[in-house]
Amino acid sequence: MTPAVLARSPFAIRGCTAVIALSSVAWSQGTSCAQDSIDFDLIPLTGLEGQSFVAVELNDAGQVAGQILATQPGGVQQAFVWQNGQLVTHAFPGSTVSVSGLSDGGLVVGNLFAAGSPPQTFLWDSATDTVDFAKAPFEHYPADVNDARTVVGLDADGLFGYALDATTGEATTIAFGQVPTVGVGTSGAVSINAAGVAVGGEVVFEDGAGMYLERPYRWSERDGIEDLAMSPTGFGGRAVDVSPGGNVAGTVLDEFLGHQSAYWSDQGQTLTTLGSPFGYFVSDALAVNDLGQVVVVAPNDLFGFTRGFLWQNGSFTDLSCFVPSGLFVARPVDVNNDGEILVQLTNSGGLSIVGTGILRPVNPPVLALEEVRLGTPPNPNAFLAGQTSAPIVGAVWDPAIDHAVFATAATQDFALLALSPTNLPLAGLGTLLCDPTTVFQTLATAAGTPFQVPIPNDPVLPGLQLCTQGASLQPSGLILANALDVTLGNL
Repeated sequence: MTPAVLARSPFAIRGCTAVIALSSVAWSQGTSCAQDSIDFDLIPLTGLEGQSFVAVELNDAGQVAGQILATQPGGVQQAFVWQNGQLVTHAFPGSTVSVSGLSDGGLVVGNLFAAGSPPQTFLWDSATDTVDFAKAPFEHYPADVNDARTVVGLDADGLFGYALDATTGEATTIAFGQVPTVGVGTSGAVSINAAGVAVGGEVVFEDGAGMYLERPYRWSERDGIEDLAMSPTGFGGRAVDVSPGGNVAGTVLDEFLGHQSAYWSDQGQTLTTLGSPFGYFVSDALAVNDLGQVVVVAPNDLFGFTRGFLWQNGSFTDLSCFVPSGLFVARPVDVNNDGEILVQLTNSGGLSIVGTGILRPVNPPVLALEEVRLGTPPNPNAFLAGQTSAPIVGAVWDPAIDHAVFATAATQDFALLALSPTNLPLAGLGTLLCDPTTVFQTLATAAGTPFQVPIPNDPVLPGLQLCTQGASLQPSGLILANALDVTLGNL
């Protein structure tokens, strides 16, 4: 699959340019400060112009939730949900509104604060414009909600996280079981997905370290509280977001107690410490999606101004590459499964937030896949997925054949690349799994050496499905291995 071969296939190869659009102004911006395969349009939250507001969450439906602030005496604060230029609001006269979470179905949770009264947790269904109030056995601060009306957050004394059935009022304490300590900064449960998996952190005293440290956790009603995987040299951390599929984003502390962005996959069992973008010493991950894209914030100088980044495929991209000159992404608030990123913008002085918008991918994110197919009757499972890279546009895919038990005397390996699969048993060879009439390239390499398959950085290629199959030549002849059914991706 060389660029020349692909150019002869139906897929035209084009260059990538980042096109940024805001209101009626459009211009091009090069990608010298970003990966070539990443382009975004900046989408303004139309309908909120001229108003003072705070946007707190972006869901997979593309809805943004937050609160509109009362800037004039006697003004009324409102909760809002924005989607594709349409704005719906709900006013709460006489109360200060604090929106904290949004479900995928448009259910908003937050607190109302009125003079002389304890805070009230409200749930606003933005689709029907109905409001009710969560029953609870204790005062609390909600952080997030799902469509099952499970609210998670922190109790009002700052001691423990909780999960609350907002309909029945049944609450579950989320804690490690130590005696809680007041005033140590426990986060509580801060995010919950549709499956009922919540994440957060609790500050506990660690005897080995001789200090209070925060332990990141995941929780579900079925499994209870579970520690998230930690680096053996780490000094605690916190989880701040869980994706619909269970990926987790947060922060771990290094031996100097410096913040480093972190990403947990495999239901919280595999920790990837992202570190910090080049030139930055500390960073915090704020949100993650099922594609493994993580949005990160890092301070850009000693005065605490911040800059927003996207981490994917092991690299950071400065999101300020995709906004107008003179503006910077100060904070990437959230990222959804379409790869859209809710961002807060600051000016060149970095002193205040001057705008909020959505960075929408020009090319939708597509996860690269390699799926093993043995065939009928089955071939040996020896053709392995990419050793250093998945089949990602702009990268070199490097699958290999494992000869530990397969074709141990082989001298040469081959890989077929085709447009369509098949299942054709061949006597003495095995089962042919790629349609020979659609094979567009055959690669050869020394036995056990990874193949080198450069994939052009072409925006039309993500999503293309190919059949690939391994084979080896040994003294007794050619023998077929399994197929890898491949989906080209940009992630």
